[in-house]
Amino acid sequence: MWKCSQIVKRVSLVWLCILAVVVPAAGTETQKPVLIISVAGYQKLVDDLGQLGQWGARPELGTALEGIVSLATGGKGLLGLDKTRPVSLVIQTDGRQFIPYLLLPVTDLEKFLSVVEPLLTNPITKKDGIYEVSLERGRKLFLQTRGQQWAVAAETQEALASVPQQISEDLQQKLPEPWTVGISLLTKNIAPEQRRQWAERLRSQAQRELIPRPGETEEDFKVRKWLSEWLADWLASLLDQVETLQIGLGVDNQAEALVAEMALQPVAGSALADAIQQAGQTKTAFAGLLMADATLSGHGVLRYPAGEFHQIAPLVEMLKVRAIQQRPRPDQTPEQAQLQRELRAAIFDLVEKTLKSGRIEGALSVVLQPDQFTLLAGLYVADGKAVEKLIERAVAEARKVRPVEVDQYVKLRAEQFHGVNLHVVRFPLPPEAERRDALLKLIGPEVELVLGTGPESLYMALGKSAESTLRQAIQKDAQGAQPVAPMAAGLAIKPLLAMLAEHGQPDQKEKARQWMEKISGKDRLQLALESCQGRLRLRLQIQRDVLAVLADAVEGSR
Repeated sequence: MWKCSQIVKRVSLVWLCILAVVVPAAGTETQKPVLIISVAGYQKLVDDLGQLGQWGARPELGTALEGIVSLATGGKGLLGLDKTRPVSLVIQTDGRQFIPYLLLPVTDLEKFLSVVEPLLTNPITKKDGIYEVSLERGRKLFLQTRGQQWAVAAETQEALASVPQQISEDLQQKLPEPWTVGISLLTKNIAPEQRRQWAERLRSQAQRELIPRPGETEEDFKVRKWLSEWLADWLASLLDQVETLQIGLGVDNQAEALVAEMALQPVAGSALADAIQQAGQTKTAFAGLLMADATLSGHGVLRYPAGEFHQIAPLVEMLKVRAIQQRPRPDQTPEQAQLQRELRAAIFDLVEKTLKSGRIEGALSVVLQPDQFTLLAGLYVADGKAVEKLIERAVAEARKVRPVEVDQYVKLRAEQFHGVNLHVVRFPLPPEAERRDALLKLIGPEVELVLGTGPESLYMALGKSAESTLRQAIQKDAQGAQPVAPMAAGLAIKPLLAMLAEHGQPDQKEKARQWMEKISGKDRLQLALESCQGRLRLRLQIQRDVLAVLADAVEGSR
């Protein structure tokens, strides 16, 4: 089957293309930056390392970098360098080739080089305003000022001369808050001919890898082939629809968190720009499932033109055939195998109908405490009646095998609540259940499972107070859709540690108690996809308590 490593490989190829020298193509002689790797500033780097050190009980991180610089420069520090502005590695293009150079924020280049010179084997020379620095193995670096605030460094004088005298706004602007390190890909500055060549490379690479693997079934190969070709085409199309792509890492002092972000600015008027604009207006019909006290929660909303289903229809059909043709287990009777095939076919028919509607939507919450486990989930389905028929079919088949237990513990349509039929399953916790004492505290003496089927919804609740908790969620949903980000997920580690401290193994209990002492109320890990001002932003936020626990866990594993 398709592996994540293949996806990573395709994405990596895009970045490798950026660094490759392509076949000469017609284009303007104007040099434009296409890739910028920046550090927000020396001082911010020092400050953020210090902050991370405090959160991770490693205070030496804050002084280590300054100590190294002071030792290397004989106590002079970085004279002549503006510590508040970014240092950047820039790769520019004239439409034919790529040229790298270093952009330094200086207040006095000569003072800065006077600090660097004692670290070199040979003295720095100057001719016609260009400084020549001799490095190891015969390599050289040439530096020259650009205005009063910048200096550029390149490996050849030709490359140095190709850097524009006027530093562009793309390079002068500081990184977005709270980034410390950032990577910017400016596809708007890449020549169309180059983008077309990269697209062809992606497709060619995908085709070269499309050979059956040892032990791979024909159905699996078809699925992998389709996914590979689709992904190559999708990445190629992005080159023409993305204006800029930024990736950043930094410290958000207000949230007390380490933050990683990816921001995408689409080309105005493109299909991608329209999709991002629509994503900024998303609402979910399952907001009631997002519980405030949830240990784990998440939701996703995707809307697209219903007619676009044809793009993935071949994949859905291949997966359906693969599922239906899957070999039955040795212990299954022919009747059971036939039932399994029919249920799989019905499920795929429902999935296909839902995908054709142009709407994918769902939400999830898990409440985990030492004395409670409750799971809530819900998703949009295009045909709620079809779901109900599937449930009825499954229960009818189970009744053939265990009629007494099914009649005793299963109640179809136990009640209708705000147009949702509730189907309830309750049975005693088995006496032989592993770790039964812990389960009694978490879910109670009965296992409670509730399925809810509405005209366009499927709900599920499991655990303690499952039915009453689901009722509350459905009642909130009945009040109407609520605005949300297109996608978000969150995890709180304090409830997890509390659960381990109560129900874990002896060594886990002690460690969990030690970690809980580090909790200060900033214990969340959050991921969100947001649309704002025409841009799409993916943000991962790891708060200080999570970082402290992770740092302690890594140290303990050594």
